[in-house]
Amino acid sequence: MALSTLYRYSLEALLADELMLAFHLSDSEVLGAYVRDKGPARYAQRMDWLVNHLTELRDAGLVRQDVDPAEAAGVLGVFAIGLVNAAAAIGSLSPERLRATVDTFSDMIAAGWETRPHAATAERSIRDAHLRLIDALDRQIAELENERARPGGGRT
Repeated sequence: MALSTLYRYSLEALLADELMLAFHLSDSEVLGAYVRDKGPARYAQRMDWLVNHLTELRDAGLVRQDVDPAEAAGVLGVFAIGLVNAAAAIGSLSPERLRATVDTFSDMIAAGWETRPHAATAERSIRDAHLRLIDALDRQIAELENERARPGGGRT
């Protein structure tokens, strides 16, 4: 699975959640405020993971060598944060328009950053890189759940 496909599936999964879709489509304050409230403590760590992930994909020949992983992660992060705050700036988007926007962005990633490596070589590298990113997210979620379960635990 290529980076653009992973990004498309991830955003589609996010948008498939009714609550998250409602946030994206009509509530311009709730989700944006949530992200701002969590801020760098949570999302800076995720950006570091994304840089590492993109570095692995580039080192495996799946992303062009001239693509800087930190800059690419910044672009992906800005797009995701933009989706979170889009309703406040441009008004509510229909589910169809939101999905079309995600599809177009994924197509831009595919056309601009990705390479077409040998399928057999790429499959293992892609899988391993994706699993490491998922494991990091899973560990963070488990830590947050453990923190919330403790008496007086913080909000997530």
